[in-house]
Amino acid sequence: MKNLSSEVIEQIREAIKRPEGTMRFTYTSEQDLFDQKIPGGIIFDLVSGGHYFRLERTDNLEISFYHSSPGTGTRVATVDLRKLKPSNSVFLHFHGHLVKFNYTLVQK
Repeated sequence: MKNLSSEVIEQIREAIKRPEGTMRFTYTSEQDLFDQKIPGGIIFDLVSGGHYFRLERTDNLEISFYHSSPGTGTRVATVDLRKLKPSNSVFLHFHGHLVKFNYTLVQK
């Protein structure tokens, strides 16, 4: 599942830094993101400052975004892909401010 270029990963690392970060990108998968027969996996994981971020698709067809930090612990935002119309490309937008994350998943 990890098919983001190193340039995109570095852009995400810079964009999501504290105290407030925003990242947005279009994720296109050669495999069907909405196909439950395809195992889930990590789309990206990275460290920025003392924070760890991970975006994954689970075997249960959920997109989960994890943010772990020493001060606030781990927070997770999840979207159930089973409730969306299948698409091979989605736009992801995460905006974080201290202890809250908002997300948008728009099908292309």
